[in-house]
Amino acid sequence: QLRASAVQAVELKSNLHHVTEMRDQAVAENETLRDTVSQMDKSLSAASLKMSDADRELARVTEVCNGLRASLEDTSLSLMESESMVGALELELNDLKTSLAAEEATSRVVKQQCESLERELGFLQDSLLKDSETSDKL
Repeated sequence: QLRASAVQAVELKSNLHHVTEMRDQAVAENETLRDTVSQMDKSLSAASLKMSDADRELARVTEVCNGLRASLEDTSLSLMESESMVGALELELNDLKTSLAAEEATSRVVKQQCESLERELGFLQDSLLKDSETSDKL
């Protein structure tokens, strides 16, 4: 019975040694997992900070885009107003061209009438001169 107890003690000692090795391995794996979780936690914190920075940058870019959009709308309104003014000025220019053409036509008619009157005056002066010469001879 002593021998059986000794064999049993050796088996228990071997089992205890095996269980101790397994416990030590589990403790080492647990430490590795803790380190991994700690690293992941740090990475998550860094990613969260980067995400906050990205959110702030996105808000800033959105604000700039909104400002640009408002400026573009203002520019579009100004452009439409300018196009309307250009249209009105073109109509006014066409009216002025029409008036100018009418005045040029009137001017040509007046010039022709003046030339005709000058010729008639010349004939009358010649006739008057001849009448005067004839009167002097008489």
